[in-house]
Amino acid sequence: MTTSFVPGRFSPLSALRFPEYHLLWFGNLLGSLGNWIQQFALGWLIVEISIRERTPALAAFYSGLVGLAPA
Repeated sequence: MTTSFVPGRFSPLSALRFPEYHLLWFGNLLGSLGNWIQQFALGWLIVEISIRERTPALAAFYSGLVGLAPA
């Protein structure tokens, strides 16, 4: 049994027509964006604190320690 290809039937974004998938996709997108922003802010905070404590050379070490800790 073979299926024939119908032009326009399948497209990469056709699944977004369904409201549930639409909400799932955009919810995951916003969640990922929030995680990226949090990681950036945490790195920035580590650098700022290490500069304030006059140990900027240890910023990479502190960042590595935070990366090892589970979120």
